[in-house]
Amino acid sequence: FKVGLLGIMHFNVRGLMGKIIELQNIIVTANESQIRIHVLLPCETFLKEINVKYCTIPDYVMVYTNRQANSGGGVAIYIHKSLEFIERPELFLWIDKKLKAFLWNLKFIGSG
Repeated sequence: FKVGLLGIMHFNVRGLMGKIIELQNIIVTANESQIRIHVLLPCETFLKEINVKYCTIPDYVMVYTNRQANSGGGVAIYIHKSLEFIERPELFLWIDKKLKAFLWNLKFIGSG
C-alpha cells in the first residue's frame, strides 16, 4: 500500500451529455501534466436512464442518480479503477421522497 494524494474534482455540468467529451479531454490533459483525478463529482447531470450509457469514461466506474420527476437535477460520481468503494445506501439522505445526499466509502489501493 502506497500513501499518496487523492485528486478530487467537482463541477456543475448543467447537462452531462453535452460536456462528456470536454470532461474526457480534461482528464487526458491532467494525466499528461502528471495530475491524477481519482474522483469526479459532476452535479446537475440532467441525465435520463436511456442516455447514461453514453457518459462513460475509460478507467472510471460511474455511479449516479437521476431525477425521477421533471427534468434537470441528477448527480454522478466517477471513481477511478485504482479505488475500491462501497456504496452506503443506509446513509442516503431522503427529504420528501427526493434523494438529497448519498455516500460511498473509498479505499485507495494503488499509486495511480
